[in-house]
Amino acid sequence: MEDIIKLPSLFLFEKAFENCSCSPTGDLNEGILKEFSTFSEFVTWKEEEENKTMSKYVRQRGSKTLKNGDIVMNYHCCRSGTYKPKGKGVKSLKSQGSAKIGISCPAIIKVRQSTENVVVQYFPNHENQLEHLRLSDSDRAAVAGIDIREEITVDSGRKMLIEKKDIHNIKRDFNINGYIKRHEVDVVSVKLWTQEMKNNGENCIVFFKKQGQSGNDYGLKDEDFVLIIMTDFQKEMITKYGKDKICIDGTHGLNSYDFNLYSVLVVDEHKNGIPVAFCFSNKSSEDVFRIYFSAIRNAVGIIETTTFMTDDAPAFYNAWSYVMGTVKNVLLCAWHVTRNWHQNLNKIKNPEKRKIVNKALKAVKEELCLETFSKLMKKFIQELLNDSDTCEFGKYFQQNYAKRPEKWAYCYRKGLGINTNMYLESLHKKN
Repeated sequence: MEDIIKLPSLFLFEKAFENCSCSPTGDLNEGILKEFSTFSEFVTWKEEEENKTMSKYVRQRGSKTLKNGDIVMNYHCCRSGTYKPKGKGVKSLKSQGSAKIGISCPAIIKVRQSTENVVVQYFPNHENQLEHLRLSDSDRAAVAGIDIREEITVDSGRKMLIEKKDIHNIKRDFNINGYIKRHEVDVVSVKLWTQEMKNNGENCIVFFKKQGQSGNDYGLKDEDFVLIIMTDFQKEMITKYGKDKICIDGTHGLNSYDFNLYSVLVVDEHKNGIPVAFCFSNKSSEDVFRIYFSAIRNAVGIIETTTFMTDDAPAFYNAWSYVMGTVKNVLLCAWHVTRNWHQNLNKIKNPEKRKIVNKALKAVKEELCLETFSKLMKKFIQELLNDSDTCEFGKYFQQNYAKRPEKWAYCYRKGLGINTNMYLESLHKKN
């Protein structure tokens, strides 16, 4: 099995350097000279340059004062260096990996500030990736005061890849608290909120069945709760992008009432996932999902999509096909597949072999050549079943995944425009 994933260390280093976002693209001796009247003018230029080049420059140490009184300082690429965990606890890395690249990035801004001006020598020798960038102070201030719905289709920069952690940090730093509890009894509070939405002309409640209300007309019990929300913006987005692909995700146990949240997402032209409907319910069944998708159909009409991506629960697709019709490509979300594999890797007691199998799973899943994938799969399963330590996991993999690779293997997704992991995974990122 090891020969599936074990490569010469030199080859690994070369591939890592080739794919490195911050690898050099020019002569380090070349630089761009700029002059500014004030330091604030330099800061404004720096932020504009960072937004334009999708980068971020930070000071790794303090400034130095020269004998003539001039102050010098260096701003390095934020991805330069090696990731060093902080604190005593062990915190998992983000899904996209550390922003640090493990080597020194050649990009740098050298600043010399005098009483007369600010002189800058700028070396912009790298490229960058949006998901690893940090929000600037001005963007953080802007997010605190804007409606994201009004901005999301305008700018495709880092500001529009805002995550839950960004929002929480901004709320903390700007002392923003948007939560209002309308009644001490939660059931009454929800009812008051839905009524408030109707009174304000907010046509976002597309279905509401409260607990205690008769559910006979919908095949529900009186104690069942279903709240389906879809704003005008979301209706516009599913109409615009829903024909390409639909993603469904469930988050369970949201509160002490053990309610679930079911989200429908579409993908825009920038490959960003956009939630277009939310369903809160204490029940997880095909009946609830039929009500959910019927409410969407009643709001925007039938959505004939090309690709349907969800977790391994058949109830989602069964309900969708019943309400909207069959879909040509039905795929499993890569995040859910990987999570299921990780949970079952505990069947392998030997930690070293568990690590090897985990790497082999990733290599098999991400192989893009169909012929190579078939060879890897055959050898991978053989090695799993022939080893007493991995045999149990091999049987699990063979029974649940080996017979339907078209649902999860990347080689079957070519041409579908699937950004393998980011649409649904973003909903699961922890703070």
